[in-house]
Amino acid sequence: MHVWRWLCLVFLMAGAAAQAQDRAPLVIAAGQRGGDAYSAAGAVCRDVNGSTPHTCTILTTDGTVDSVYALNLGDAQLAILQKDVLRAAWQGETWQEGTWIPGDNSTLRALAVLYPSTLTIVARSDGPMWTFGDLVGGRVAVGAPYSGSNWTFRALMGASGLGEESMSLVTGTEVDYHIDLCEGRVDAVAMVTGHPSIMLSRLAETCSIRLISVDAGTVATLMARDPSYRPATVPAGAYPFVPAPIRTVTTDSVLVAPATLPDAWVADVLAAIHRAPYPGQGAPGSRSFAEICAVVPCHEEAMSLAGFPDAR
Repeated sequence: MHVWRWLCLVFLMAGAAAQAQDRAPLVIAAGQRGGDAYSAAGAVCRDVNGSTPHTCTILTTDGTVDSVYALNLGDAQLAILQKDVLRAAWQGETWQEGTWIPGDNSTLRALAVLYPSTLTIVARSDGPMWTFGDLVGGRVAVGAPYSGSNWTFRALMGASGLGEESMSLVTGTEVDYHIDLCEGRVDAVAMVTGHPSIMLSRLAETCSIRLISVDAGTVATLMARDPSYRPATVPAGAYPFVPAPIRTVTTDSVLVAPATLPDAWVADVLAAIHRAPYPGQGAPGSRSFAEICAVVPCHEEAMSLAGFPDAR
């Protein structure tokens, strides 16, 4: 009797192993652990693992630019990228003063809009930084070298006419620059994040902070240069340390895949994530999705789901 039970257990384990092998693997590149993209990737993988014939896992990277590289190398089949970085990568605009995007990325395709990512500039409330112009000559932490925060802040600098020599840009991890700001080793922090932001709230628990507005002229220039951006406002009262509205810019974070990913796999992923949308996620056929497809090519399966006539 015990022998039969043992044999049944063996057969069950063998069946489970075979079933696991049949599940096609999907790896999603998602920036640094604890970031917005990493959290969104966790939600995507949960949905994919729960309702598709795929096994989804997360690959940590040094940021959205590094996630492009992971796609390029074949280390991941999906990635969560900022729209500004995606547009630059697809168009071959791979060099920006101080950072660059490697490889040929012309086959990248957008699948879905996940959430807005807003450039947020933070300074200590007892420091001299009040406006974007006050950053000149200061030390500004911009995240990891291949992060979206670094890319977007440098784009904003270019739109404002400021060169690399106008301020000292400090790269490092989010944990490092939060500590550096509170201990006075940097004058400001530039981060791309969703709002409300847990990271920002935690930073405010460590030291007293304020947000810095970007002047309207710089916002307009940046938008004219790159349609990936749109104006944004952190509303008054969004946090205890925001007594008045803060003007800035935002872009979207987008689920991306190479055009070579099988259509059936893309359809599985899209069905899973639209069954249980991520907070802020653009629905198929929504204005935010249409805006993405006007800037970069969208995958044919995503276009079909959205009811658009054809992909670019």
